[in-house]
Amino acid sequence: MATEHLPAREHSTASLGAVVASVVILVGLVLGATLAVSQVVDLAAWAFGRQ
Repeated sequence: MATEHLPAREHSTASLGAVVASVVILVGLVLGATLAVSQVVDLAAWAFGRQ
C-alpha cells in the first residue's frame, strides 16, 4: 500500500486545524453539558420548591 507524504508545512497546517477543531468541539460539549446540568438543577429546585 503506497502512501503519499505531505510536505512539512501542509502536514503542520492540517495537524493544527485538527487540534483547533477538536478543542472547539470539546468546549461545545462541555458548555452543552453545563447547560444541561443547570437545567436539571433548576427543574429540581422548581419541583421541590413548590411542595
